[in-house]
Amino acid sequence: MGQMKNLSVGVDLGISNLLIYVEGQGTLFNEPSIIAIDKASQKVVSVGYAAAKLVGKTHDKVEVVRPLQGGVISDIQMVKQILLYTLERIFLSRIDSITKLIICIPSVITET
Repeated sequence: MGQMKNLSVGVDLGISNLLIYVEGQGTLFNEPSIIAIDKASQKVVSVGYAAAKLVGKTHDKVEVVRPLQGGVISDIQMVKQILLYTLERIFLSRIDSITKLIICIPSVITET
């Protein structure tokens, strides 16, 4: 198998939307910053538009979370889950090819 191209990735971790940009390819992800989690297993059910569709329609086994609220990160673990799930979904086996990753976060400073 040939060597994979090095990827430069920019992430805008916004209150409304998560954007993921890859140099030379453009914006590959622009969806709501929202995640649905299975309460029992803590596994990601969905992220973005798919998770947004679950708002108000979930049962007691699934929780829909907006981990960025009021200009700040309110749940760092859920932000981590959103990023991992989305990057793995976009890059599949190429995730190890990311050589530069820049993440922009909300401007209000908190302990998180």
